Amino acid sequence: MKKVLSTNFAGHAIYSEAVIENMARPSFFIQLMPLNSTQFNEYYREQKVLIDISYFSDEPADLQSNLKNFEMANLLENALNNGIKVLDRVLNLQELDFNIVERVLHSTFTVLWYNENVVTQAYLDEHKIAQNVTTTQEIANNN
Repeated sequence: MKKVLSTNFAGHAIYSEAVIENMARPSFFIQLMPLNSTQFNEYYREQKVLIDISYFSDEPADLQSNLKNFEMANLLENALNNGIKVLDRVLNLQELDFNIVERVLHSTFTVLWYNENVVTQAYLDEHKIAQNVTTTQEIANNN
């Protein structure tokens, strides 16, 4: 997420920890909140995370305008519409929500992906998976 923002918004500070004082403006604050982790099947686990990107314009905190927030909402939408590259995956956004709380723009969305579960030979043996599979080589040897 940080790479998407730094690529598209050079000159903006990007924080992932709360800043108590001396926060640079313009800036973004990124917050990740795990929502759930669900066993999809024996091979895959479904992971879901909520991402909240807060935008602080270069205007004074008590004067951050709706116009600046509206402009940034459009820019963020364009930057995030291409998906988010995470390692070897590109995660696409299904829904991007915007909200203004105390003059701060919040862009929120969820991302969903599947991770492979570790499947051991003991697990395969226990569940009798692939015990009756005949390979092409075995068929050729029997004929």
